[in-house]
Amino acid sequence: MTRAINLGLIHKIDKSTGKITLKNGPINDMTMVWAVKDQVALNGLGVGDKLRFQAEKSNGQSTVTKIEKAKQQRAERPDRDVERRSTMWPSRSTLTLALVLALGSTQASAEQDEASCTGFAVPLETPGSPQEQRDLLLKQASVCMREGKRAQAVALITELIRRNPSDAEAYMNRGSVLTSLGEVDLGIGDFTTAIRLDPKLAAAWYNRGTSLTHVSRYDGAIADFTQAIRLQPEFALAYCNRGLAETELGRYDEALADYTQAIEQDPKVTYCYFSRGTLYFAIGEYQKAIDDFSKQLEIRTDAKTYSRRGEAYEALSELQNALNDFQAAAQLDPKLESAREGLARLANVEVPQHSDGASK
Repeated sequence: MTRAINLGLIHKIDKSTGKITLKNGPINDMTMVWAVKDQVALNGLGVGDKLRFQAEKSNGQSTVTKIEKAKQQRAERPDRDVERRSTMWPSRSTLTLALVLALGSTQASAEQDEASCTGFAVPLETPGSPQEQRDLLLKQASVCMREGKRAQAVALITELIRRNPSDAEAYMNRGSVLTSLGEVDLGIGDFTTAIRLDPKLAAAWYNRGTSLTHVSRYDGAIADFTQAIRLQPEFALAYCNRGLAETELGRYDEALADYTQAIEQDPKVTYCYFSRGTLYFAIGEYQKAIDDFSKQLEIRTDAKTYSRRGEAYEALSELQNALNDFQAAAQLDPKLESAREGLARLANVEVPQHSDGASK
């Protein structure tokens, strides 16, 4: 069986165990540890070298069977003399995580109510019962979030906390908004307070786990997602994000199981198809990756998924399909680097033709 060619960047070499750690696959600069069949092949390699390699999976372990340094850009192409980062190592922005913002039952009806987000004004005195006052603040915070005025939302929820310091859901909501503003440590602090006030608040465990994943604290994240699942067994997002954290730790079988569980519970969680497909790609299961990317595209069309599916087709030498996907991605997002690089790679490759002259 012909093995597809992968690209990788050496992160670590351990000659004593015959293993090599590579940044490879389109998973957020994810590092993967590979056994090397012939340890002599490690001679002459160093950290930072770019590689082309073939691998196979046997007895649950991925093993590199062939390895060589990647060739440099061809000198006759001066328009590409600036070295580009390979599409196999995109930025961490591809790590797709969703926070839960539980603004209560009032959120859905906020548009019909008179609540508004006006500057930083906080209604220090509002009519009605404490519950009605709480509802109004939450409605106003919801409107602020919809309008992208997150700092105002923080101010409103902080006022809610001032009035009732034991409101666990308010701490969780403020933590979600703070995290969306990039204040991840402050968000984690609010999630922790929410958990202390209400240990059965599954969304708070989930949100803290999601935030811990953002700062690469994967073991803690997995523990939090696990607790969220104990409290809410049908929590599809928690399974999916636990899979992401497990992927980053190299626990691929567990990650695949969690992605699959999430998809079975909620097939509309499209980024879980994307995440599982991305992991399949990284471990060389290219057809399964294509199937997952195709399923996501049936639900929601986006450039990044077309580009990832193009990479999987390219790995299987289905070059016309790859070209079609890179072109579709470029049409949707002309600035998408992975699509542009895919088109550039295929520009130097002759696409196989049928006998009647049509491309395959």
